[in-house]
Amino acid sequence: MRPATISHYSRILLLAILAAFAAPLTLPAQEGSSRTEMRIRDLEDKVTRLEEAASRPQPAPSTKTDPAAAGALTMVALLFGSFCALWAQNTNRSALLWFILGFFFQFFTVIILLLKNHSDRRALALKRLRKEIYSGQS
Repeated sequence: MRPATISHYSRILLLAILAAFAAPLTLPAQEGSSRTEMRIRDLEDKVTRLEEAASRPQPAPSTKTDPAAAGALTMVALLFGSFCALWAQNTNRSALLWFILGFFFQFFTVIILLLKNHSDRRALALKRLRKEIYSGQS
């Protein structure tokens, strides 16, 4: 064998080795880019579906009541009714009537009670003042 022949074979071998190393390097890059393109298409589809869902009119909220919330509201109503009944007993009024009013019309009934209490105190003060005036004149 001559030296020129060896160099020719070594060139062929070198090219074969380079080709063997280059082939696996290029395949994943192509496969990766197709994966990337598929991923982008999937994401675009998801965005499109989300935009369509957002543009559709939303259904009316459910009218079902949470049992815990209903229980809490009932407890508040019982407290208001009890407060109104206690006040009514202390002022010689119908406790049952004021309990029912307090149970169903909580805040309004308490406001009415405050106004009635104010007028009762004012009437009591006027009564005492008249009594003092008339007892002082005699």
